[in-house]
Amino acid sequence: MSKHLIFDFHQDGGHAWLKVSKKLFNKTNASIEHISQFSYEDKNNYYLEEDCDATMYLNNLKEQGIKYSFVNIDDGDYSPIRYLSSISTTLTFGAFTGNYNKPIQQELFNKVQMSKNNNWKTSIYYLSDKEIVQYYGQIWENVKHLRVYIYELREKYIKEVSNV
Repeated sequence: MSKHLIFDFHQDGGHAWLKVSKKLFNKTNASIEHISQFSYEDKNNYYLEEDCDATMYLNNLKEQGIKYSFVNIDDGDYSPIRYLSSISTTLTFGAFTGNYNKPIQQELFNKVQMSKNNNWKTSIYYLSDKEIVQYYGQIWENVKHLRVYIYELREKYIKEVSNV
């Protein structure tokens, strides 16, 4: 495989995606177990959204010493990529774990369940995840797919209000 990859970087009026062939992704992915629903796919390619999925993939390449560059493609106000199928939030890559059915970030979901089972929902300080995100000045639509980030904000909020 070439040590320098060239990717198409599609942009429209509101978002951008890194086009990666599924074959190349499967060869070079050493750490990503999940692609969010904000990325898209066609028969041969993934279109990884810029904020999270593309960044994780490019960091993955950097860690392997693989260099890359971009060809910027302006898709106008509304990219045709938006009409492709969204990638399911349950898409996992078991080739690196030996288990294709492994739940995504199981330890995180276990911690979240433990938080929910406590008396948190009956507390006078209870806020939904969306409200917590907004409390910290974030826009829900921009971060709602970042489960680890939301979990960390929730834990931070719970610590703050439990010290009141």
